[in-house]
Amino acid sequence: MPDIRVPNSERCVRVLQQTPGILRNLLSLATREQLDWRPSSERWSIGMVLAHLAEVEIKGFRSRFEAMLGADRPLLPSYDQWGRPLGLAHGF
Repeated sequence: MPDIRVPNSERCVRVLQQTPGILRNLLSLATREQLDWRPSSERWSIGMVLAHLAEVEIKGFRSRFEAMLGADRPLLPSYDQWGRPLGLAHGF
């Protein structure tokens, strides 16, 4: 689904499609203990990072990318990782 309005859109889609498999391969031998381990109370565990990546992809990145592919001047919803409601950001 290449689109000239979004530079490298075909490459972006390919990266999005490959990322889950790459992460699965990298973490396939990790134990629950390793995934939950935190270097300190201020640092995230591997599991926390993965959960964050999944949420950001769904709520932040993917919806914006799809909007850019689907409209000439899309209104892009803002994303706040802490869950605070935000307004809309104008597209390019």
